[in-house]
Amino acid sequence: MSNEAEQEKLLARWLSGELSPEELQKLEAEGGLDDLRFALDDLERWKVPDMDIDRGLEDVMDRAFREPPAKQSKQVFFQPLLRIAASLLLVAAAYFVINNLLTSGATTITTGAGETLSHVLPDGSQVELDANSSISYTQKDWDEERNLSMEGRALFTVQKGSSFKVDTEDGSVTVLGTIFDVERFDTDLMKVNCYEGRVRVDFSNPISKELLSAGQGLISVQGSVSRVTVAPQRPDWVRQINQYNNTKLSSVISDLERHHGVSIDLPAAYANELFNGELFYGDLDKALDNLASIFELKYTRTTEGKVVFE
Repeated sequence: MSNEAEQEKLLARWLSGELSPEELQKLEAEGGLDDLRFALDDLERWKVPDMDIDRGLEDVMDRAFREPPAKQSKQVFFQPLLRIAASLLLVAAAYFVINNLLTSGATTITTGAGETLSHVLPDGSQVELDANSSISYTQKDWDEERNLSMEGRALFTVQKGSSFKVDTEDGSVTVLGTIFDVERFDTDLMKVNCYEGRVRVDFSNPISKELLSAGQGLISVQGSVSRVTVAPQRPDWVRQINQYNNTKLSSVISDLERHHGVSIDLPAAYANELFNGELFYGDLDKALDNLASIFELKYTRTTEGKVVFE
């Protein structure tokens, strides 16, 4: 064994307290304990600084809950994505409002006195409304159920598809694809004319059913139904023209009153006079001039807008 190895063995036995007096004497004579004693003396001079436990704990907690600094690279990458996501969310919210709220109620189209209007339904079918008329339907469910309610007078040009139904207080008209008009101004009077295709009319009081083909029409007066023949073309009233055949003048005056929303006084002696011919009622003054000329009457307008025949 080398001298150095033997010396290290002796040092180890000295540290463990197993060195004999002879071995200790030998180790001291060789100077092996001098370096070891110097190191032990220096170790004793080392001093670990006192630790502030409270402050140390506070520092650890601060580090644990401190938010990490934002990384610029991630911020630059995610901000555009967040803006896109926010935009998509706004679009989705707008679609929900439009699709579920705005279109969930009934759509009502109304014309006033002397006003006519053409309206296109969601499926492309067209409605032409006469004055003082209205239709009402639900746009959201139109594809599943083409059903509307009507008051007044309207011409319908229906696109082919599912059943198309027009409801009135007196009954309903059902078609599959045709051109027809419906009139119901008075509670005791309903008219239906078919210009193309076929229609079915269901009356509610009394309960009855009528089928009409192109060129056929019907008039229901207080539940009594009679059939008429109509020309296979668009009705004259769409052009604001009425054809009268031996019609009482009082009835003609009533048509003008209803269409223009005015009050017209006619002498009782002329109420039952018969009128034959075509009358353009879209222009009230021209219609009044025409009737006054035929029946040799004069008329004036009051400050309230009332028309008085003399």
